[in-house]
Amino acid sequence: MTEAMPDIPTRTKLLAKELNRHGFGEWASRLSDAVDYTFTSGEMLMAIRWNLQQFLDIQPTAPAEILSAARQIVDEVNRTGI
Repeated sequence: MTEAMPDIPTRTKLLAKELNRHGFGEWASRLSDAVDYTFTSGEMLMAIRWNLQQFLDIQPTAPAEILSAARQIVDEVNRTGI
């Protein structure tokens, strides 16, 4: 039996915790707000993608595991067609 991958909001919240732990509190807050304070799922996904793309552009030297997780989430959001 394979374990299902957590959904995008759950993985985004986990990534936010890691960002905060590594000193990227502002980015962690942006992602948490995208999940917690958007009105529709489409709005949430767009906010997650926009913030993660900005993070990847601005923080290319962040820890590899954070960059990888961010890219995976962006890719998954892109696959939704939003």
